[in-house]
Parts: sequence; structure tokens; C-alpha cells
Amino acid sequence: MTSIYKKSLIAAALTLAFSPNLQAKVIDTRGLDTDSGQRGYQPTTKNPRQIDNLYMVLLDDQPLATYHGDKGDLKATSILANPSNSRAKTGVLNVNSAVSQQYIQYLNTQRSKTLSLAKSTLNRQLAVHDDYQIALNGFSTELSEKEAQMLASVAGVKSVQKVELRHLNTDSGPKHIQAPSAWDGSATGVSSMGEGVIVAIMDTGINHTSASFADIGGDGYDHTNPLGEGTYLGHCSDSDLAHYCNDKLIGIWAHEALLDDYTPEGDDRIGIDHNGHGSHVASTTAGNIVKDVTVYNAVGEEAEFSFGQISGVAPHANIVSYQVCAADAGCWPDVTALAVEHAIEHGVQVINYSVGGGASDPWNDTDALAFLAAREAGIHVAVAAGNDGPGAETVGSPGNAPWLTTVAAYTHDRSFTDKEVTFTGGDYDLEPLTGKGATSGISGDIISAADLGMAGCLEPFDADTVTGKIVVCERGDIARVAKGTNVRAGGAAGLVLINLEGGAETVDADLHVLPAVHLDADQGALLTDWLSSGSDHTVSFNASVLESDPAKADIAAEFTSRGPESIMNRWLTPHISAPGVEIYGANTEYQPWRDTGDKTESPTTFMSGTSMASPHIAGVYTLIAALKPEWTPAQAQSALMLSAETNTWMEDGVTPSSLFTGGAGSARVADALNAGLVMDVSHEDYTLADPSLDGTPESLNLPSALMNNCMMACSWTRTFTATASSTWTVGELSQTPGLSISATPSSFTLAAGESISLDITAAIGEGYASEYGMGYLVLTPENTALTPTKMPVVGSFVAGSMPEIAQLTTGQNKGSAAISGIKTVGSSDIQVGVFELAEVEVIETTIPRDDSDTSNWPTNVYNDSSKYYSQLVNITPNTKRLIARVKHTSSPDLDLYIGRDSNYNGKPDNAREMDPLTCMSATETAYESCEINDPDPGSYYVTVHNYGDTSAPSDVEDDVVIELAVIGKDDESVTVDFKSAVAADEDIGLVLNWDKTLKSDTLYTTVLEIGTGVDAADNVGLMPIELYRKATYAQSQLDVESADTGDMITLSIALADNDTDEERTLSVTAQLPVGLVIESDSHQGSVDGEMVSWEVVQAANEAGQEIVVELDTQALVMSQDLVFSVSHTLNEVSHTEMLAPVMLSGVPVAKINGEQSISLTVDEGTTVSLSASDSTAPNSDDELTYAWSQVSGPVVTFADAMAMDTDVTLPAVDADASAVIELTVSNGVKTAVAATATIAVTAEVIAPEPEPKSDSSGGAMGLWLFVLGLLGLRRRS
Repeated sequence: MTSIYKKSLIAAALTLAFSPNLQAKVIDTRGLDTDSGQRGYQPTTKNPRQIDNLYMVLLDDQPLATYHGDKGDLKATSILANPSNSRAKTGVLNVNSAVSQQYIQYLNTQRSKTLSLAKSTLNRQLAVHDDYQIALNGFSTELSEKEAQMLASVAGVKSVQKVELRHLNTDSGPKHIQAPSAWDGSATGVSSMGEGVIVAIMDTGINHTSASFADIGGDGYDHTNPLGEGTYLGHCSDSDLAHYCNDKLIGIWAHEALLDDYTPEGDDRIGIDHNGHGSHVASTTAGNIVKDVTVYNAVGEEAEFSFGQISGVAPHANIVSYQVCAADAGCWPDVTALAVEHAIEHGVQVINYSVGGGASDPWNDTDALAFLAAREAGIHVAVAAGNDGPGAETVGSPGNAPWLTTVAAYTHDRSFTDKEVTFTGGDYDLEPLTGKGATSGISGDIISAADLGMAGCLEPFDADTVTGKIVVCERGDIARVAKGTNVRAGGAAGLVLINLEGGAETVDADLHVLPAVHLDADQGALLTDWLSSGSDHTVSFNASVLESDPAKADIAAEFTSRGPESIMNRWLTPHISAPGVEIYGANTEYQPWRDTGDKTESPTTFMSGTSMASPHIAGVYTLIAALKPEWTPAQAQSALMLSAETNTWMEDGVTPSSLFTGGAGSARVADALNAGLVMDVSHEDYTLADPSLDGTPESLNLPSALMNNCMMACSWTRTFTATASSTWTVGELSQTPGLSISATPSSFTLAAGESISLDITAAIGEGYASEYGMGYLVLTPENTALTPTKMPVVGSFVAGSMPEIAQLTTGQNKGSAAISGIKTVGSSDIQVGVFELAEVEVIETTIPRDDSDTSNWPTNVYNDSSKYYSQLVNITPNTKRLIARVKHTSSPDLDLYIGRDSNYNGKPDNAREMDPLTCMSATETAYESCEINDPDPGSYYVTVHNYGDTSAPSDVEDDVVIELAVIGKDDESVTVDFKSAVAADEDIGLVLNWDKTLKSDTLYTTVLEIGTGVDAADNVGLMPIELYRKATYAQSQLDVESADTGDMITLSIALADNDTDEERTLSVTAQLPVGLVIESDSHQGSVDGEMVSWEVVQAANEAGQEIVVELDTQALVMSQDLVFSVSHTLNEVSHTEMLAPVMLSGVPVAKINGEQSISLTVDEGTTVSLSASDSTAPNSDDELTYAWSQVSGPVVTFADAMAMDTDVTLPAVDADASAVIELTVSNGVKTAVAATATIAVTAEVIAPEPEPKSDSSGGAMGLWLFVLGLLGLRRRS
């Protein structure tokens, strides 16, 4: 199957590793920087070798090293499939055999056919940079990204991979790992220092002039060239360059591109080390014994101290140097792969590769695959873990491959004794102090540099300014050892270096250029105070002595990279630890390509890093190759890991090491050589374990066992082969409380060469509360000559199991559903956390394809916003989950990105906004998905980019449907019922309840967080739930979400089409809020109180109908939520839907004496009491204001026109009149319709005085009464 890693290529982004790095993070010695005494090597930006468009093209056929004979007449070339194709003396692959040469010719023919097809596809002839046939089958060439995509489809092409840059990542070391036990034969009865074994160092080259690589070592050993005297490899095979090699250093190979760019003018074109890294690594693996070695400190000056002897782990082995790294720029996997090919061809038995980069899939890594072929060819390979610790998941590639031995850096046991410092003089006696310094002792006058205005000793002192004095300098700003150099320039005889309060706290045994001692801040303050008193101050301190201090050994270096493996986490890495801190070894004295401040031009130097640890293991493999030549590389690795020292420590020196920090433990040569059980893994096993082919790396027969998300227990099967006869008993060594490790059978007996498969179990029980459970399966032999076997076991456990997802369907806003299958390890306090039931937003859009854009990733994403859909998503605190996924599309390839949106515009505007990404789903398919748990609050963009089909660019616009959901904190829309106490493996009987207005035909989602206790509330896991609100026969909606009193509200009930062939009757009922008045009803339903019912008959295949009801709110004066429900029944199956309430905003109501309108009749001049106390406010917390006013009639007087209650005084009137009073009330938002009081005012009736009587009184009296009747009332004047 053809595959390609696209988008520049997207594999780089997937691993978030855009530039790998060399594993010599820390190169040189103590005393350089003011805090740690170590300096990190930072390469310059010079990088002449251009690889921007360089690709590795791997072809379908197996390379020579792994071909198993499936091509008809072509015999197998792999030594595992055809052992006769190995070299007689060493057992490694014979590249020059007739069988091998015949297969190479076949590969040449097939490659030519592929290149011819590629020419037709690309319309140009490819220029091949390098051919690969032994470790890999393919070639390197320059391509555009579009061409890479096209070439991937050519018949015969397996994959196309962009070449990414990688970077570089011992006096006491050999002794600490028991190398002398192999040297003197005490380990096995047979001695070896690596004689006759060829070791490959793939690095920055080698310093051929170093004593570490001389033909005759310091112990007098005269090397023998296993190829024959004068026969050399690589460029030394050129007679003009042969003098660079000897019987020890039998080959120097370099890639021509490196020679082109890094050969100093006038020098020979050969892989000389101009960095120092490669020479140091080579000397640590197999450097000669060198006597009386001058020690150079951090600034490259000769220190007072010297080593009596240094050597590599296998000092009599032969070395071939392969220059695959530039002196100042890094390393290239394609060059490394070519070097591996040559190493196989050259008969190399051991390779060290102290190089690495960002983690990636090892089954797709050029150098990792080359090393897999090397393993099948019988070559042992050690690689550096990396120097990106102390964080987790920092082991890079190729060190994350399960078929390599990846080495962590730990300390060794070298130590210098402390110095006692005594004083005389001053105004009082200063008690003796204690400090450190790897120098001789001295006595003499002591002065403070501060008194000379040079407290920090940052510059060289003028000549003779401090002659014979012992000078006190304050720590800081420059290298510690440089301060000694500066005072020596002024004639000083010694140095006292003091820490300052609040500054660096370490006290270091530095290699100074003169007698010196280093004191901590408290002692430094005591010394400074004493020096400020009196006179005649003198000091004396003794010499430090080099000693072995086991308490200093096997402590993790802070920088060492750690597991778990970051891509898949399905096997243990790193595998083993070895000394990698302050290792003394060969260097180079000519470093033209390094910046002046970074140069360490000296014959030897200190270096620290996993680059220094890896060659220790390469040296061990060299001794194993000499003493156990029958062991395969996998068996040798198992012997090393199963015999490792398990008592190692984290960088604090107190906490036991995690298996993710130091692997199986600290390497021990003697114990490895006496391993009673070994384990093997075939090339085919590694290949079939590829997860992309549905392989299971957990089942590989590795000398470790790792598994994730085990339900209560993890289980593995491992096969062991005996190296000698013994009976074995199974035991355990658990590092994690609550974890037990066992195996069946529990005991067994094996003769030499016999094998047994053990079923291994790691189970958790009471007291387990860790993210990972760690320990060892211990197999103890009765044969005490054999080393007990201790196999690392790692498991991550879930305290239960549950469905991957619960998908529910409902037709109701309120309901329940049982979810079975949730089981735990047992608990009396089951915890289930609930969160918001969130609507899944469905986004339908069209996006043009971006397949004509030739820009590299991520430029091709953000450079044209028309080619992607994007929107802003704001994440609030306590958000539980963000989900984005492509639901449907016509595009062949979409990519999904979620990242921080720094300018809040909802789009990725530049590379900075796409690095780092919160989530990237960018496979070669269209249906991408991101699920982010507990996202950090902030603004994010969610972007879907239409990558399209770069093999056939077009202007097509694709339909895209995106689903987006944000699950917030618990909002009481979901509750759960469950058993709080359950036995192990008992279902908790969970019932999910929901109560929320759900939209018809809409998907909702939530999650449940399940755990076995308050302190382990999520140790079972997070279970997603999807709830689909299905469509119904009647879908109801209101035309408003809010209304004011007096508004009309329309209730619409849409009845679905009757798409059946039979008539049906839908019974529909609407429950209305009290007080609404039906103004109109399209279907004239029957009304019973607040219930309206309709019987709707739908003919077969009749289109749907809509019931429309107009409702008047005039009668509703109080603010309230108007709740509507609509039910429909069909064939006795009912469904009720609660509609979203309408928020009614009421109005105040004014009332006078309890009525909205009153009439009174009173006499003139009367006072009337009016009250507004029965007026109402629409909301319970409203405060009403009152306003009394007169509308008409005789003018009245209000006692208080703004009070709730008031007295109204009626005026005197000449005749009866009517006064109209009006009351208005307000809640500050709305004012009520005025209430009125109509007061009829009665004028007083006054009788007239009688007139004198006349003769004709009767007639006159009648007239008078008539007039009086007409006048009615008339005031008295």
C-alpha cells in the first residue's frame, strides 16, 4: 500500500517536532555556568546542506538485510531466514556473497523500472542523490511537495518521506557498569576488552590524532586490524588518505555533501571531527586505555587535577567512524541510513548513534527503519534518549523505536572528598568551614576581591596585584572556573569561591587552575564578616582526593529525556540507563565551525548528556559481541535489561527512579553476561506489530511489559530461553502501592536452550491510587551463578469499564434511560459527575478546494481564508469538553484545526497562531474529529480546511457539514441515579435523567465522569453520551419568546405529512396558560377551560397542515412565564412537548379604593379619603410610585398627591358639580392605565327669607314657589 506523509509533510506537525536535535544537550564540564557548572551546546545557524526539498523514497521490495526469500528463484538474504548468508567469524550479514549480490542486482533492476515510471508521471528525470539497498530499499531525491504526492502513487513506491534535520544529543564510567569484570574474565571465565569487534560511531567524525584511537594503547595493547593490515574502510581506503587510519581506527566514512560543506580550505576531504562530540562518544565506547591524562576544565585550561587513566568500555575494539552530522548544524536521517548501509557492508557488529529529534512513528522513520534492518543483520545498536527532560514524553526519534536500545543518562560514582578550611587572624576565631574543589590544598594570606572593587572576579586581575594571596570571589555572571583564571593572572596562589544569599545554591568540586575551595552562602557570609574584622587573615585548606562514592551514583540527570513514549505509549522507553554526567573523553583541538564562545579546543574534555550514556551501552554490546557472539541483538538487549541494577534514583537522589526515567535500571556488564534467561524478537514480529497495520506492540516479546487502560488487570505473554540449566521461581518487586505482579507457571525448570512462555499479570487492588503501576516480575534461579531476572512491568489502569459511548433517542423533553455496562473494581463510594446537556450545532457550508496551493504547511492553511471555514469559540471556565467534527462532505480530504485565537477574529491568521495547536486532525481522509477535555478558558478558532486532492487540482466547491458542541458545567439539565456501593465487576445500574426543552430533530451531548471515590472521581473514565431528540408528528412553536401585556401570541402546531397509504386521525391538545383569551383558531378546536383539543383527520398521502391559534394577553397583568404544552396522540401512542416558556412582562394596575373606576357623591366642602393600596405591581419586587391628579371639575385639594393614600377636600360650589380624580401608578418601567374617581359635589340648599303678606297672598305664594323650584339651590349672599 502506498502512503505519504503530507502537508510538508504533515507528519512533522503531527508530532509537533519541526526540527529534531543532537543528543549532546550538555557538552563539556562543571564550572562553566554559574548555576549548574555546565554549558549547553547551541549550534550556529550555519547549515550549508540544503534539505528543504529532499525526500526519501522507499520502494516496495525488502532491502537486502531483511529479504526472506519470497521472490521465486531469489534466495533469502536475511541471516535470520538464511543463516548461511552470514560472515563466518562475526555472524553478521555477508553483503558480498553470491546470494546477496544476486538480490542487489534485482533491486537495481526494479529501481530502474520505478524511476522510469516516475519520469512519465512527473515529466522529468529524477536526480538520485543516494541509493539504498542494504538497510533500506530506495533512494533520496529532490521533489516539490506536489511531486511527492504524485510520486507516492507510482507503482513500486512504498512511501515518500521528507528528510527532517536531527541533532546531537569517561574515567569512572566503565568501572561503574562493571566493564573490568569482562576485561579480567571474572564475569564469565573468559576475558575480553573487545578485541576483534568492529564498532561504528555515527556522529560528527573523529579526531584521528587522539591517543584514544592510536594503534597502541596506553596499556601497551597493539591492535590487530580484523580486515587485514593496511586494509581500511571508507575514505581511508584511498591510499592518499590511508594514513588517517590505523589498526585501531580502521575506517573513516563521510557523506560527500558534508565533505563539500565542512572541509576546511586546504585540508584533505575526510571525516575529521571539528566538533568534539563524535570523538568523545567514540572514546567512551571503545577508546584506548590512556594513562596520566591531563584534565582540561570548562574554559579549556589545564586543571590542577589529572586522571591516572581513562578508557572506553571496550578499549581493544576496532572503530569505524561515520560522519553523519555537521560540526555546527545537525544530522540527517538519509545520511544516517546510508551510513547504516555501509556499516552492514563493512561487517560492523555494534553501532552507537547519539542523535535524535522530535518523536515520530518509528515504523515510518528513515533512520529507525535502517536500524531495524541493522538489527536483523546482527548488529547491536545503542541510541541516546535525548536531553529534553525532566518532562514526561520527551524521548525523541529514533530513540522511541522498540527495536533499539535507548539509553538514559545517570550519574556515576566519581567523587572528590570535601575540603576542611581553617583560619587564623582577625578579631575573633572563625570556626573551620567545609567546601569542595577538585584541586590541591594551600595555606596563605587571604583577601577579599571586593576590597579591590572586583567582588565577582569577572575580569583578569592586573599582574602582581594579588601575588601569593588567596582571593575570595563571589559566584555569578561567568563560569566558576574562569574566576580562578582571572585571579591567577594577578599572581594569586589560591581561590575561595563563595555563593551569595539568593543566588545559586550548589557547591561544586570544580577543576580549577589553582588551589581552590567553594563554600555555600551561609559559610561565605561568615567568612566575609570575619575578613572585615582585624588583620593578618590567613586560610588553609587540604587537597581533595578522587574517590568512589556509591551514594553519588545511579542518580538521574535532570536533563535526561523520559517516557512514556509520546506517539503511541505502547512499549517502554527509555530501556536502560548508564553514566552520562561529567564524562571525560577525547575531544578535538580544531573547531573552526563553532562560535568562539562555544569552542572547547582541547585534547580531552568533560561532556554531559545522553550522548555520553549511549556509548557506554554500545561498549557493553561490544563486550557482549566478543563474549556471547551467539546472542542475537534482541537477546543481548534482554540480557542487559533483565539484569540491570534496579536501585536507582530520580534527580533528587532520594526518590526511586520511575521506569519511564531510567528504563529497566542501571547497566551492569557482569550481570548481563551471566543472565540466565534471554528473550528474542524477530524482524517479522517487529514489522507485524506496526499499529497502522492493526499490529499490537504490547504483544512483542520485549524484555519489558507495558499496557494502558487495563480493567483491574493487565496481562501479557513473554517467552524466555535459558542460557544454562536451572529451576526458577516467580516473584515480584512492586514499586507502586496496590499493585501486584504474578506469572504462571509460578515455577519452572529449563535446560540450556529450552524455552518457556509465561502468562504475566499485573493487577491493582486496595490502596492503588497512581496514574501508572510499576514494578518488576522477578525470576529467581536456584543456580546462583546466574543473574536473577527482573523484567520491568508498567500498566495504567482504569478502575472500571464502560461503553465507549451511549447513544440515546427520545421524543420527550423530560425522560430517563438506563445505561448498562458500567462496572468497577468495587467501591462503597461510586462517584458520577454530570455536566450540561449541550446542543450540537450543525454548520452547513461550502468550501472551495485548496489543492492548487503549493505552499508548505501551515502557510497553505492560513494564507487564503476562502479555502477554509472558521469560527470563533469562546471557552468559559469549567467547560468540560469541546467537540468539533466533520459530519458529511463531498471533499476527499478535509483537515480540522483548533487553536488559540489571539486577535479574537475566529481565524488562524499566521504561523504563530498555529503553533502550538490545541488540536489538529489532519489525516488523509475527510472525516476529521477533535475532542478536547477540560479546555483552558479563552478564545479559540475552529477551522476546517479543504485540502482537496493535490493529484488533481480543481476549482470544485465541496459541501461540508460540521458538528460543534461545547459542554459546560452542571446546569441541572442532567441527573443520574446509580448504586453508590458495588462489588467488583458489578454494574452500577446507572439511569440517566434529563429535563430540558429539546429541539425536534436535534442532537444533544453530554459526558459523565465516573470514579470509585471522592479522591478518585474520574479513575473509571469519561463516558460521552449523545441524546437525539427525534422528529414528531406535531411540531409546535410560538412566534415570540417574550411579550408585553396586551400583545398577541401565536401558537403554531405543524402536523407532519401523512406519508402512509391509510387515513389517520391525530388527536392534538394544547394546554394554555390561565388568562389567555383565544382570539382566533384556524381549526376551531373545542375549549374546556385552558385546554383546547382538535381531532384532525388526514387522508392517505395528504400533505401536512398547520393549526394556528391567536391568543390575547390583555387580561394578564402580572409578569410571568407562560407555559404551554402540546400533546398529540396517534394510534394510542402519545407524545407531549413542553414549549419554551414565553416571558410575559406585565403592567402595573391602578386601583382607587379597590376599583379601577369609582363614583362618589359628597357635599361641598367635604374631605374624602382615597386609597391606592389595592393597586398592583407586575413583579413581586417592584416598588410602585403614585400620582394623584385632577382631570376636571371644581378644583379640589390633595393632602399629598404622591402618597399611596390621600385626602381630597372638595371646594364650595355655587351649584352641584362633578370633580374627576385620576390615579396613575408606575414601577419605574411601565405606567398603569389610570384609575378614576368621579365625585359628585352637592351645593348647600339655602331657603329665602319670607316677603310681607299682601291681600292677594295666595297668588303671590304660588309664583314664589315656582321660582324657587327653578333656582334649585342658591347660596346665601
